[in-house]
Amino acid sequence: MSTLKRISAAELPVATEIKQGVTVGLIVDGWAADLTDCVNRYLTHTNAQILLLDIATDDSSKAAEQLQLANPARIQLIKVDRMGWSKAVLAILKAADTSLVAIADISTLLEGDGLTPLVDLINSAENIAAVGWKGVNIDLDSNWFESVSATGEVDQLLGYLMLVKRDLGIAHPPHKDARFYRNADMEWSLALREAGYQLVAAVADLPITQGRHHGYHDTDPQYRESESKKNYNRLLKRFKGKTEILAKRN
Repeated sequence: MSTLKRISAAELPVATEIKQGVTVGLIVDGWAADLTDCVNRYLTHTNAQILLLDIATDDSSKAAEQLQLANPARIQLIKVDRMGWSKAVLAILKAADTSLVAIADISTLLEGDGLTPLVDLINSAENIAAVGWKGVNIDLDSNWFESVSATGEVDQLLGYLMLVKRDLGIAHPPHKDARFYRNADMEWSLALREAGYQLVAAVADLPITQGRHHGYHDTDPQYRESESKKNYNRLLKRFKGKTEILAKRN
C-alpha cells in the first residue's frame, strides 16, 4: 500500500528542473470508477506524465493510490488538504516538471490520442499561452452575459481539457478566490488574454468524448450556482468592456 501522507498546502512541491513534454493534471475529488477510466485512457493513448492531486475523502483517493502504484513511472500522486479549484490548478502547474501542463476533468475521455494535436497547436506560435478542446467567445450583443461556442483563436477556453504553457500559467494563474471551476476557467482565460497572449481552440474534431460531468451535475445546486455567480461577477467587474483583449471578430 502507498505510504504517502496527506500534506498541507504549505508543503506542496514545486518542480525545479523543467523538461520538454506534457503533464496531464487531474484533481481527485470523487467518482473512483470514472477517475480510473479517465486515467487509463491517458495511459493507453498518450505518452504524457499524469499528476493526480488528491483532495478527496472517499474511494477515489484509494483509486488514485492504486493507479499510481500500478504505474509509478507515469503517475505522480500528491495527497493534499482540501482546497478550491484555482489553488488546486496552481498546485498542479507548480508541481509539474514539464513545459506543458494539461488541466483536465475526469469527464473528458480520450478515444485516441487527442493530446498530440493540442501539443502541435500550442507549439505553433510563441504567443499562444493555452489551447483547448472546447472554446467560446463572449457574445457582445448580450453585454458580456453569455458566451457562444467558437474554434480557432478564442476569447476563452473551457476547463474540460486545457493545455497551458507551464510558465505562463504560473505567471498568470486562475483567480485565487475561485473555489469552484465553473466560469473560473473563462475568467482565467481572459487574464491570459489581458496579459497579451492568444488562446486557441481546436478546429478539427479530436478523438475525445465527454462522460458525466460530475462537477456540474453532481454538485449541490445551491453551492454550484452561488460559486458560479461569484466567479462571473468577478469576471465582469474586471474585464467587461475590454473588447481590446478579445479575439478578433470576422
